[in-house]
Amino acid sequence: MSLATRVRLKTSVSACVFMLATAANADPQGQKIYTQGGESPLAMACTTCHGANGLGTDSAGFPRLAGLPQGYLVKQLEDFGSGKRANAVMQPIASALSESEEHAVASYLSTMAVPAPAVDLAATGSVGGAAEKLVKQGDWSRNIPACVACHGVSDTGVG
Repeated sequence: MSLATRVRLKTSVSACVFMLATAANADPQGQKIYTQGGESPLAMACTTCHGANGLGTDSAGFPRLAGLPQGYLVKQLEDFGSGKRANAVMQPIASALSESEEHAVASYLSTMAVPAPAVDLAATGSVGGAAEKLVKQGDWSRNIPACVACHGVSDTGVG
């Protein structure tokens, strides 16, 4: 077995273990809200737009939520709910969630696994360094999420 094959195998096994561990730690109330909606009928299921795996749909303008930090997600839900952040789709949904529902669904989403983007940086003319790190990982010490979290690997934006 070649070194490259062993590395790929170890990476795959590690990813599977990580996904199983995060699924085991997922908030069951948050999962219910994500898949079925909140107590209020206006708090519809997140899967409707963001997909069963939380990866969103770039082309439709629905960002990835899976794997984002819980605090960031709670803040966005609070801002949508209060109208501080304007969005005709999210405002009624977020305002219908209770504070405990916001925290539960954010906790669940923060544990969802995110596959690594399949981007050929050589073909895209990568600039490397700090800019590339911001695009791919963000800088959570400054509360900056990864650009690809909302804009996707194809940089199509979220509408």
